[in-house]
Amino acid sequence: LITLASYNVGRGHILDAREIALKKGLDPNSWSDLKEILPLLSYSKYYKNSEYGYCRGDEPVKYVKRILAYYDILKREAIG
Repeated sequence: LITLASYNVGRGHILDAREIALKKGLDPNSWSDLKEILPLLSYSKYYKNSEYGYCRGDEPVKYVKRILAYYDILKREAIG
């Protein structure tokens, strides 16, 4: 899931989010933690201290959510 988010927002912003996660004591390798951190990169408090700067961090979260929803539809259709 992190790879999908990286495809959407770029590797650099994922690295920034992972760094923030570490500072907050969260798991930088956990999608459930990163999906909470990524939206923070749209706030100057976070992006001004990040290497790759501002990003619309809610977009990769929505992107991954839509892919997972579509994947669930495909799984249901394959069974039926």
